[in-house]
Amino acid sequence: MEFRLTVFKQYETYKKSVLTDATHSIHDPIKKNKLPLFRSPTPKTKSKQVGQVSMLKDDVALFSRLYIVTQHRDGDLDTFFKHENHPYPPSLAERGKLRQGKKSDLTNILAQKTQEEPSGSFDVRVLDGAAVVHLLPVTGITTFDDYASGVFVPHIMRQLETSMRVDVVWDRYLDNSIKESTREKTGKGVRRKVAGQTKVPGNWPDSCVTHKQGRTLPVPIREDCIHYLPRRKAVFATSGASVVCSGTDHSMPPCDHEEADTRIVVHLQDALESGCTTCLVRTVDTDVLVILIGKYHFLASKYPSADIGSPSAVARTSFSTHQCHL
Repeated sequence: MEFRLTVFKQYETYKKSVLTDATHSIHDPIKKNKLPLFRSPTPKTKSKQVGQVSMLKDDVALFSRLYIVTQHRDGDLDTFFKHENHPYPPSLAERGKLRQGKKSDLTNILAQKTQEEPSGSFDVRVLDGAAVVHLLPVTGITTFDDYASGVFVPHIMRQLETSMRVDVVWDRYLDNSIKESTREKTGKGVRRKVAGQTKVPGNWPDSCVTHKQGRTLPVPIREDCIHYLPRRKAVFATSGASVVCSGTDHSMPPCDHEEADTRIVVHLQDALESGCTTCLVRTVDTDVLVILIGKYHFLASKYPSADIGSPSAVARTSFSTHQCHL
């Protein structure tokens, strides 16, 4: 009743002011009515302890009824206990909601604390480009040319002192990628064009998390890390879908993988195909560690002559980096 009276009164006012007296324009906005609406009551959220107790009571009641049924009918208890008693796996969800966690927690489970440290010499080192950027200091660096020639390239040279080949793998950032919306949310800060004479930001390398900067970051570094190499040493660096190489006649075909996570495995397999037997993968991404463990048996069976041990993650104290020794 109140709703009808309000609407009728508003209609009469509108007709008088717009049509009869012409004191208001027909284009003037109509005032919004804040009328009470029918709303469903807000569901009460049970506490975690109450939910666990309720779930346990349901389990007890269910098992009691089903156990009584098996006593009066021909049933196998082993088969009975093989079936799930929840509509969702308890290991993945709790009361219908997925369990939350950090991917980095997996390293504490996958790493073997008693495993010996890998030796310092390897046939090939596969480096996650983003991990190297976060690892290296930038004290006294002004431009990206200084960073490439004074920090990044010397680091690659030091890696070549104890290995015959170094692979530097970068992510690819595609505009039409399904992950573009997620990167837009995580990206922050002022967008800068990364060029040789561009000044390095003061909060570098924290600003690398901005996906727009990360897309152009490796360009000046890739070109420099393949020059002035020692003899019989090889460097492979990704540049978009292609791979730039130096110090060897061997070349790698283009790869359309978007992220370095899976592309690292491609470089690792290429190194094993080329005759490398000991490999080291350095990354800060737990996803890479999980992927390498998943591919371990495939690589071990395909390259039996290679010295492939159990993949392990070695957490360094100075930086969050995983080293996978294969």
